[in-house]
Amino acid sequence: MKTQQIDLTSVEQAIKKIRKFTIQDIAGQTGFSTFETKIGVETLMKKYSCQMQVTDQGELIYDFGSLVRRGNKTLKEQLDEIGKLLWKGFTYFFKVWIMLMLVGYFAAFVVLLLAIAIGSMFAGDRDEGVSLDSGIFTLILRVLAEFFFWKTITGNLTYRHDRHGYRYRQYEPSTSKLFKSKKKSKKKKFIISVFDYVFGPHRAEIHPFENQREVATYIRENKGIITIEEVRALAGWKDDKAGEFFTEMISSFDGEIKVSEQGVIYGEFTEFMSGKHSEKSTDIVFFWDEFEPEYALNGNSTQSNMIITGMNLFVLLMSYGVLNSQSGINVTGQFILGIIPFVYSCLFFLIPLIRSVTNSIFEKQRSINNIRKRLMKEIFLNSIAKIPLEQLDQSLNSSEEITDKVNEKDIKQVMSDEINDWKGELLVDDNAALVYDFTLLRESQTEMLHMRAQRKISVTTGQTVFDTGVN
Repeated sequence: MKTQQIDLTSVEQAIKKIRKFTIQDIAGQTGFSTFETKIGVETLMKKYSCQMQVTDQGELIYDFGSLVRRGNKTLKEQLDEIGKLLWKGFTYFFKVWIMLMLVGYFAAFVVLLLAIAIGSMFAGDRDEGVSLDSGIFTLILRVLAEFFFWKTITGNLTYRHDRHGYRYRQYEPSTSKLFKSKKKSKKKKFIISVFDYVFGPHRAEIHPFENQREVATYIRENKGIITIEEVRALAGWKDDKAGEFFTEMISSFDGEIKVSEQGVIYGEFTEFMSGKHSEKSTDIVFFWDEFEPEYALNGNSTQSNMIITGMNLFVLLMSYGVLNSQSGINVTGQFILGIIPFVYSCLFFLIPLIRSVTNSIFEKQRSINNIRKRLMKEIFLNSIAKIPLEQLDQSLNSSEEITDKVNEKDIKQVMSDEINDWKGELLVDDNAALVYDFTLLRESQTEMLHMRAQRKISVTTGQTVFDTGVN
């Protein structure tokens, strides 16, 4: 007897009609069995974003909302992407312009370097600074290589702590091989300091599939089950994005959505546990264990900034002098020696000035984000009981690792959003003190501890019963 093939078109039409439903609702609309309907709905979850809900009767509700296709970007996201692309193109163009402008003054740099080299030769010290072992022509080529250098970072990520103790990721800068530092600290190439002066230091970028890799590793290390709350703790999703990402992972890793006896939604990934290797694809880093770096204006030393400012100020004054010269310079000379370097030097100062304003805005948001991460940690790790506002205040402001103090007003502001995200409640106790209660998270954590203790599964494969390599 042939099994009827699932008609996804009929299931999709039914979903478009009612949007929010149980499996039984769609089965009633299509006439398919509940088993076939569930397969159809879970297949379409790969195509559309979906939220999951549980009723007080333990019924699982699928909410497809406005039928947003997975991967589709909103208008705001598209505009942000276009803006980033235009900014990236401009930075490349301006970096080329910076290097071309430096060429005009290269002769003066060569004279200065020759003076340093001669001084080093007489001093008999070739271990630090410029080396003449390869001859003056090699020296000049090395100087050119220092200036015409595109790759401003090595690509290697390292962890650092800012002045408040926040731990963040940052790229290691490419260091100068020509100008060696007497100190053990790495010194940036001069041209990179120029780029950073204008555009700011390069911020570490998260791998595009970092969250997916973390979830995959977490599933394998936690007996093949994960909850929406754990997904939120890993990636820090706000609002409904945790639920959408959870259903996306169900589709991506061949999982199955289930509801526990206590009404907790979780994903079960039995097939995903199959494998001969249990090595982690990435480290599991919870959202609150990784902070954003400060929005530094350029990250250069005072000496570097003074030299760069002086150089550009010299270009600005000279080009201004050409534009106002009465010596009869022709139009071409005015354009090449006046307009071009004048516009360049004005932009050179204007871009950092604009960034200083935008950085102050970003820094305020970064401060709120860091407070949110610290509060998320308190919520997730202490949800076993109700959490008084006083306890949150004391915990955040008594940390030995992080010295950034948080006032009560900011805690209340951030917690008002966290209550919605974690489906918690704000209560008032007998002493008229504010108390936060996260019942859903508490039940979810308790249920997962019980289920994982009972579940006997690990990353493994069965015994080989057939091998194409064996005759």
